Amino acid sequence: MKSFSKCFLLVAMMVWGTSSLMAQQQSSLAYLEQVYPQLTELYREELMRYPAHYVFAVDVSGTMKQYSEDVVKALRPFIQALPDGDRVDVIPFGTEALPNMLSFCGVINSEVREALHKNIQTLYTDPSYSQEFKNHTDIPKVISTIAKVLQNNRDYKVNVVILLTDFRNDVKGENPAERKLRSDEIERLHDEIAAATNGIYTRCVALRLPVDESKPGYCLPQLKNQVFPEEGGGLEIVPLTNPGVMIGQWFEQLKRDIMVTKLKAIIDNENRMSPIRLETKTDIDGNVTADIHWKPSKLYPRMRIDSTYLSGDDFMFENNSENYTVTCDSVMHLDLGQIKHGDIGFHQLNDTLNLGILLPTPYDDELTNLGVKKPLPNTKKSESRWLFTFFLSFVATVIILLLILLYIIGVIHSMIRNRKLCFKGNFTFYDSEGNQIDEVVRLPKQSPSAVIHVGNGGTGRCRVDDAEWQFLIEKKKANPFLVFTKPCFAWRGTKRYVAQGKALSGKISYDGPSTIRVQCGRARSEITHSVKVVMVR
Repeated sequence: MKSFSKCFLLVAMMVWGTSSLMAQQQSSLAYLEQVYPQLTELYREELMRYPAHYVFAVDVSGTMKQYSEDVVKALRPFIQALPDGDRVDVIPFGTEALPNMLSFCGVINSEVREALHKNIQTLYTDPSYSQEFKNHTDIPKVISTIAKVLQNNRDYKVNVVILLTDFRNDVKGENPAERKLRSDEIERLHDEIAAATNGIYTRCVALRLPVDESKPGYCLPQLKNQVFPEEGGGLEIVPLTNPGVMIGQWFEQLKRDIMVTKLKAIIDNENRMSPIRLETKTDIDGNVTADIHWKPSKLYPRMRIDSTYLSGDDFMFENNSENYTVTCDSVMHLDLGQIKHGDIGFHQLNDTLNLGILLPTPYDDELTNLGVKKPLPNTKKSESRWLFTFFLSFVATVIILLLILLYIIGVIHSMIRNRKLCFKGNFTFYDSEGNQIDEVVRLPKQSPSAVIHVGNGGTGRCRVDDAEWQFLIEKKKANPFLVFTKPCFAWRGTKRYVAQGKALSGKISYDGPSTIRVQCGRARSEITHSVKVVMVR
């Protein structure tokens, strides 16, 4: 029974410890879920397994004794709330900086958390500190030590460095001991910090205590402006006007900022866009189509073309903005728009086509509040070719010009045909029964008109006594602007001798037989007589 009770108690303690840790982590996430709900949901798994490295450089020299109780009270619950996997290094410093002390460093688990929680209580009262150790504050030495600790733990993706000191540089063995940083020290420390933080998200914070800043060794401005590189995030200064109250409050705030820092580090690591490959086709009219190849990411799964423009001033680009839709596809085929020139005609294009690209997300406001600047990708493509500028397309313009040219040729052809069409043969006349009425009528060559006399007198061939006709045959020109009409020969009766006979009018074909119809009458009867006319060339 006792053994069972012990096992039950052990299991209960393990469950309690696990649930306590999960509660701490969930409590840390609660703030993110409130302020950055969509980003937290997107990166929840990464947040829970994203390790961070915390470096606390704590001044334990004599000048900091008045703040010792407040620092200890703030650090213990803070360390207790850190999730497993994070690393903590507490560096006590004075005359020397003491890194890698077993009681003040380690990767957080239940044992390390408890040891840190206990040992921080002796942060200012450790008996191993000599009086000489507490007599000075060597700022260059602790900055160099921080750089080494960071350099030795580059596997962690987030660094958080907290400097808690009065920033009075007081170097042992120098005269005067209290002095500002020398230029050679600044240069060396800058290089060390830059190398240690290069490529790793690092947040460096200095807690500024209410001390006399006129002291000769006060060097916080030098650290801020010259040592910690801006490209690495710089040195953030948090003023503590009332340390007894504000140290604890700031560490409470830092609990929430831890997760914000991790979230920002995760997003900063992904806040980029793969190169975009642009393939364009531009026709003679300046119409531009493009195939855009890009790689969606978890942070930016969508893309939209914002605008298209040319680098130079000679041409202008008219966007087809209605085609610029949001897409998740890795390949987009778009009708981008048209390149135009101010003057009509052919123009040589030598320019660069620019695509402005947006990455729309539903959490743009959250990214802004987090201080994340979205990338504004811009891809370029050189364009070199001849373009045709007109209110009609090049093909339509060519077709219209060809039609106009063909019409002009047709008109000219009609005019030539009108001019050349003359009599080149003879007429032979036949009656309706196929009998030749008269001799072959020989026409004058190259004449535009002729008078034909057809008759048989009393021979009876026309079956009408004393019937004879005389016709005027003349060329009728076609309207040259109606290119599909042809010129022809027209006849009309000019003289007739028959009792009440009628000679009408009509056309004679140049290419085949035609019929002339006349009416012959005597007394009360009339006979319509048809005469077939054949022009023999």
